[in-house]
Amino acid sequence: MYGYLTVVGRVGQEPKATTGAHGSVTTLSIAVNRRRGEQESVVWVRTVFGGALADVTKAARKGALVLVSGDLGEPGAWIDREGKARAEVVVLAREFRFLEPRRAAAPETIEEAEEHGADEDIPF
Repeated sequence: MYGYLTVVGRVGQEPKATTGAHGSVTTLSIAVNRRRGEQESVVWVRTVFGGALADVTKAARKGALVLVSGDLGEPGAWIDREGKARAEVVVLAREFRFLEPRRAAAPETIEEAEEHGADEDIPF
C-alpha cells in the first residue's frame, strides 16, 4: 500500500531544524482548515523535510501559505494538557512551494527605517 498526500495550509510555527546521522532535517507544522457546513476545524499536519528541501524550508515563517506533497508517514498520538486524546498526520515531504509572495519585513524602529533610507527624498 502506498499513501501520497498533498496539503495546502499555513505554517503554524517557525521551522525546527536538526542535523543527524542522515543529514539535515527540518520539521514544520501546517494548519489546514476544514469546513463542514457551518462548522470549521483545523487539522494539523506535521511535515518532515530532508536533504535540499530541509534547507529551503528553513525560510518558512509562521503564517506563510505553503503547499507540501509527500509520502504519508506514521501518524502520531498524544494526550493534550486538558487530558484529551489528540492525533496528527505526518507527511514525509518530497515537494514544497510557497504559494504567496514573501512579504518584506517592515522596520520596527525609526532607527531601522533611517538605516534603510526611509527618510531620503523621493526623486520624482
